[in-house]
Amino acid sequence: MKDENFTKDNEGNIVGCPACGARSLKKDGFAYYANNKEKRQIWFCGSCSRKTVNPTIITLNPFSVEERDPDSVPITELIDFRKKQFKLKKQAKDKSKLINIKINIDGPIGIAHFGDPHIDDDGTDISKIIHYSDIINKTEGMFAGNLGDIQNNWIGRLVHLYGQQSSSAKESWRLTEYFVNKLNWLYLIAGNHDVWSGEGDPLDFIMRDQQGLYQKWGARMNLNFPNGR
Repeated sequence: MKDENFTKDNEGNIVGCPACGARSLKKDGFAYYANNKEKRQIWFCGSCSRKTVNPTIITLNPFSVEERDPDSVPITELIDFRKKQFKLKKQAKDKSKLINIKINIDGPIGIAHFGDPHIDDDGTDISKIIHYSDIINKTEGMFAGNLGDIQNNWIGRLVHLYGQQSSSAKESWRLTEYFVNKLNWLYLIAGNHDVWSGEGDPLDFIMRDQQGLYQKWGARMNLNFPNGR
């Protein structure tokens, strides 16, 4: 569950100040070592004003997605990859790749799958979505997953359809951001409505603070549990 009083490190762990125990840490540049070849994140505590490169881990991130090494790809290839990401051939390649997700909980887990919630549509019972989201957040070992369209996202010749619903385009994105940030997503798959925005993907930006997997159209996932299964 999103909480503005919590700070997460790059691994998704909730961290706090080792001096006073407060959770009001903020990133404050980097400390460089060994002739500037190694750098470490500096954290500033808003409570006691101390700085540290070794914050205390208060809550361990319950899962981690397999990392990809962007430094192994030449910049020219990386740019070409970004330009071609929406092409059909690339989509097919992404669908066929099995992505490993390491589960750090030693015990049973559950996944609540949302299907095309269309959070901004007048026909959506948003009270039930919030109700189920609260249940997921309160249940230990429970994660959320989304299969498709979070909102209507009318664009182009369909933009006039905003006149037939009570939520404006701006309000729709505010609702989308609220819904995405409310849950701890194991995965979030964008549907055709979501990706109509083109190469500028607001959902990708909204998911920046989430540790879960974000993909367009579909994904193949492999859950690895502590017992080796």
